Amino acid sequence: MEKKVAVLISTYNGEKYLKEQLDSILNQTYQNIEIVIRDDGSNDSTRDIIREYQQKYANIELKEGTNIGFIKSFFKLLELANADYYAYCDQDDIWLENKIELAVNALNQADNTKPNMVFGNSDYYDENMNFIGKGEEHKTFSFKNSLYECVAQGMTMTINHIAKQTIIENIPEKCLFHDWWTYMICSGLRNGFI
Repeated sequence: MEKKVAVLISTYNGEKYLKEQLDSILNQTYQNIEIVIRDDGSNDSTRDIIREYQQKYANIELKEGTNIGFIKSFFKLLELANADYYAYCDQDDIWLENKIELAVNALNQADNTKPNMVFGNSDYYDENMNFIGKGEEHKTFSFKNSLYECVAQGMTMTINHIAKQTIIENIPEKCLFHDWWTYMICSGLRNGFI
């Protein structure tokens, strides 16, 4: 049976790019996807756009919340979602069509008794989708490195269920970024990356 992937999106006044983002997720080559969105108190048409998509697609869930900021909102999403794998997605991301397939293939080959995370590089575009550049390609991955730098951006991360459980059991009172905490948890509790 195919592993289920929960795509976690925290929205806040994200109407500008939301349709393109949702289309890129719904058009993935890997189809066993649930999109779990927590709206962080938007006052634009973000929620209306999500509801419009919910009418067409059964795999979109919307949780409406008050504004707590994107870091806490992503931690809430981890608590809410239930899947085999979890992928963070920022509200202005547009994904390549095989992003989830590649992540699932890598995680399926890993020892899923340990917190595992896969992530990749990013291409950057301006608001008109003009290519700006690529992210740094040669990075050092280690727990030591994670103490002073997050080289894994949330929008490229996919984690397994045990990583999710470990993260939500250890949510810090203060945290710079949800993705940095995820990187620290996964790098500190396993030997190497996949």
